[in-house]
Amino acid sequence: IYCDNRFNNNISITGGTITQCEATGCGGAIYYTKMNGTLTIKNTLICNNSAREGGAGFLSRAQIAFDNVSFVNNNAQSGGAVIINSPAQESSFDNCLFLGNTAHQSSVFTPASTDITESLVKNTLPLLFPFTDTVSHNVNLPFVPA
Repeated sequence: IYCDNRFNNNISITGGTITQCEATGCGGAIYYTKMNGTLTIKNTLICNNSAREGGAGFLSRAQIAFDNVSFVNNNAQSGGAVIINSPAQESSFDNCLFLGNTAHQSSVFTPASTDITESLVKNTLPLLFPFTDTVSHNVNLPFVPA
């Protein structure tokens, strides 16, 4: 999925699987850098993707919302699961699962303004979350691949 300022679209995805995507640069499965755009993904499995930065996604300058999304076995040099870089608006992960994502530098990289609630992070290394107490480990997990 690719969207930058040349496109006048907000993107909303509900349900499905995004898998086995690869990028030599940023955003293995999702590259979204639309200034003041909105990216909303719900009830989705994002797995087995890779890139240099942001194995599952490289996201910037937009309002980003993930709800009930599983990030599984994504890989990158930086941001194995996802990188949110310079958000212009709020970003959030609600009831998400981060499982088995890998990177040389930070598997999940988000700025301090990102809310991560009711989410589980497991076997995802190394981590770089610039937040304090917003992750809960007692959650109803989103679906996990078999």
